Amino acid sequence: MKKDRPQTIDHRLQTGCKKQFKRFFLVFGLLSMVYSLSFCGLPSKDQGITIQAGASKNEITIGDVIDYTVKITCPENLNIQLPEKPAALGDWEVRDAKISTGIAQTPDKVLNIDYSLVTFSTGLVTIPEIAFKYDNGKTQRGEFKTQSCGVTVKSMLEKYGVAQGDIRDIKPPARFKPRLSDYLPWIIGLLLALTVFAIWYRMYQNRKRALMPEPEKPKIPPHIIALEELEKLKNSGLVKEGRIKEYYISLADIIRNYVSGIYSIETRDRTTNEVYADMKKKVADKKLLGMYKDFFDECDFVKFARYRPDEETCSDDLEMAVQIVEMRHS
Repeated sequence: MKKDRPQTIDHRLQTGCKKQFKRFFLVFGLLSMVYSLSFCGLPSKDQGITIQAGASKNEITIGDVIDYTVKITCPENLNIQLPEKPAALGDWEVRDAKISTGIAQTPDKVLNIDYSLVTFSTGLVTIPEIAFKYDNGKTQRGEFKTQSCGVTVKSMLEKYGVAQGDIRDIKPPARFKPRLSDYLPWIIGLLLALTVFAIWYRMYQNRKRALMPEPEKPKIPPHIIALEELEKLKNSGLVKEGRIKEYYISLADIIRNYVSGIYSIETRDRTTNEVYADMKKKVADKKLLGMYKDFFDECDFVKFARYRPDEETCSDDLEMAVQIVEMRHS
């Protein structure tokens, strides 16, 4: 009986320790679960968060821009903490990031984030995970991430069928093939310029002609004029019509104009004596000077004394006038 007692005590001690350890681990496990759900739990079906992410293309050429869209659906009571626009996502340069709100068929809210990405690496380039934090405004908070995805990026050499690393030969100079449409603006401009110049030159010439004095016509010698007018007077028929006074007035005016042109003596509105006095100073031929005096006296006698000579006398006086003119220029 004494030998069984220690075994009973040890058995009790072991049983008690086991129970205490079980209670400790149970409490520790419950506390750990509460802590993980409250502070660092991952999204689950209970929280109702779903996330979808994908690129617009699976295969691009280096330098091409692709769209990477992240769609988050969550209950209205959860606040999603959206990250600021990153400069890069792994090997991808972020050109732009736009956030928009969508409409779900359920009471949940939808957030869309559209990234514009570009890379200059080749091969399978991975778009890394993007982490988002959330909370319900109280004690519940957590973090969820997108799944990474890969996009095949081809180089320009691969796209155009040249082995990567090879260098293409320089292309020969391209031959320029001119077209009429290439020169048409220049042709039109040249024609307009020529038209404007032609108009200006014509206006310039017209103005120049207007400003330039007209060349004087060669003057007809006074004796030629006198002889022509005496011939006209002879054929005028004034004597046959009995218009003797008009005949002698015209005859005297012809010789007066002749004297004025030859000797530069003013004969208009002057008496015969005044004209004769100036003629004595310039006519050296005494016989010719006497013929002038007799001719003018005969004309004045008819004009002022009412003398009416006959037709023969009228003809003789006209011949005297012709002799006076021809005598000076013979």
